[in-house]
Amino acid sequence: MKKVLLVALLAFFAVSTVDAKTKYKIKKLATGLAVNVDGFPTEWNESYFIDSLHSDDNVYARSTCLGEWNPKWYQYKLYLAYDDEWIYGVGVTTRDSAYVLRTTGWAGSGDNMKLNIGGQAQAFYIPNDGAAPVTNPSCPFQSNVNMFARARTYGNLADSLPTYEFKFKKEIVIAFEGQTEFDFSFGSEEVNSVCADESGFFLAVGAEYTGFKQNWSGNPWDQATYYPTFTLDTAKGIEAEKSVRSVTVTTLSANPNPFLPATTISYTAQNDGVVKIFDAAGKLIRSEAVKAGAGKVHFNGTSLASGVYVARLESGKTVVNTKLFLTR
Repeated sequence: MKKVLLVALLAFFAVSTVDAKTKYKIKKLATGLAVNVDGFPTEWNESYFIDSLHSDDNVYARSTCLGEWNPKWYQYKLYLAYDDEWIYGVGVTTRDSAYVLRTTGWAGSGDNMKLNIGGQAQAFYIPNDGAAPVTNPSCPFQSNVNMFARARTYGNLADSLPTYEFKFKKEIVIAFEGQTEFDFSFGSEEVNSVCADESGFFLAVGAEYTGFKQNWSGNPWDQATYYPTFTLDTAKGIEAEKSVRSVTVTTLSANPNPFLPATTISYTAQNDGVVKIFDAAGKLIRSEAVKAGAGKVHFNGTSLASGVYVARLESGKTVVNTKLFLTR
């Protein structure tokens, strides 16, 4: 009898652990800090950081054409804050420069930011071309009253996706006075231009799912039961240290490229990390620690054979690659 009871208890706790919602706290805006929803989030800093894509449990593929998920293809980071009337946010997506995606359009035809209030019918879409946010026809909220958003790319950098900055009224998610918790899905829809059906990946902060990634009908992206719980914390974030701890996209490039015999590798990184250089066979030939922010690494290939090399920036949980062409 005791053995049966023990097995039953273990089964209960196992189910409870799987079904438990991830919880995140949203801090109040610092005194004197105003958020401008312009797609250039220079006023934000790490005190408002919520989470980043940390495993393939947060990724859902729409088509078998895409194959197995590789975490280096994307990183997704979310920053949230609130005041008396609004909830503000920034969604930052970065990717491996070798993975080509669509850069125009929205909701099935291109990359966009998606905010799910309670399911697919109540979603906001933020196009990556700077257009006004779009709602599903069934959405009960008017975007011109309750929702504002902008999306911007960082120049013409080949290895960056848009940064999505947005705000929405607290009344959208907090229906009762005194309520401080709500379930929500914040994520990014990235459409792959390689697949014939232009399908892609769906990335969600906190919504964890370990099932079959190509099961579109059972995808938790539009099912509120998988959404994390967000709480409006009474603690305040700190005032932004502009140009020091601002939200920074992770980038990596080389100039000149092709080169002989040397090139300069330029990077921007939100965290301390390392720049590694590999040959075409994947052998590591150089590794150099780098600090957060913008910097340069000089690479001399005098003693190396001509060919293709790969420079990789590993910064926190973000990985960005770029190819180097040594020619003689």
